[in-house]
Amino acid sequence: MDINSLRKEIDAINEEIIRLFSQRLKLSLKIAHVKKHSNLAVFDEARENALHDEIERLSKLYGLGPQVMQNVFTAFVNYSREVMQKEIE
Repeated sequence: MDINSLRKEIDAINEEIIRLFSQRLKLSLKIAHVKKHSNLAVFDEARENALHDEIERLSKLYGLGPQVMQNVFTAFVNYSREVMQKEIE
């Protein structure tokens, strides 16, 4: 394979990652509405702690740096939480 073919594969994977983040955000918005109707807070410390543990486990399983993956997910979860809060206000 040449470098251009490899880069095209990376581009396709990047698109899939973005598509999956979009799908995840849509599900988060559905959760926001459930939480609103159930009088629950957007922030759920127990859930976020469990997510943190799962990201660490999966990072190690797939040979990725757990701290890097935590940073990625923390950034996206913070973004999701902001969008969720705006959605239910």
